[in-house]
Amino acid sequence: MEDEIKLMKFNKLASELKYLEDELGFINKVLEKVSLEFNSNFHSHMKEIGKYELLTAKKSEPKLNRAQRRSSKKASKASQEIFKKIAKEIHPDKNIGLEESRKKEVDNMFLEASEAKEQDNMLKLFSIAKELKIEIGELSPEHLSIFEKQISEMRTKIEMSQKSWMYMWASSEGAMKEEIIKGYARYYIDKETKINSEE
Repeated sequence: MEDEIKLMKFNKLASELKYLEDELGFINKVLEKVSLEFNSNFHSHMKEIGKYELLTAKKSEPKLNRAQRRSSKKASKASQEIFKKIAKEIHPDKNIGLEESRKKEVDNMFLEASEAKEQDNMLKLFSIAKELKIEIGELSPEHLSIFEKQISEMRTKIEMSQKSWMYMWASSEGAMKEEIIKGYARYYIDKETKINSEE
């Protein structure tokens, strides 16, 4: 009975992850589509108000040291193990004899699994393994807790994207778009003024 409940919870979380991935994909597509127009309007407004020089100042990006780069790319041992099981089944080198449509589908799954491993997204890896009917062992309360945390992080990412100046601009019409550009310009000027005064 307890295993059945864990499995039901996992299925619920996997479905929620899929929905959230689609939602985030939609938001990112909207942002990608409007980015050029938003930035063009913002730059034009900054020229109008005589603050364009704030946009052209050279900024040096902070560099990550070797340990930071390594830690930002390191997948957990559990994610690596699940990925290895998936790779044994669907690595592109093993898909040579498949018909073209199935090969493309499996190759896409492999790419998704690779991304999930890089992001240490265990829920996504577990979902792919489940879809491939790969034995992944018993789901522990720790696994479910990790999955819930990943879902929560994705919700936060979606919420932050929806609150971004660009997304609000994309979701608005008419005069409201202009007000959002003006608001973003004020925010940008204040931020840059504060940074410059601290240097």
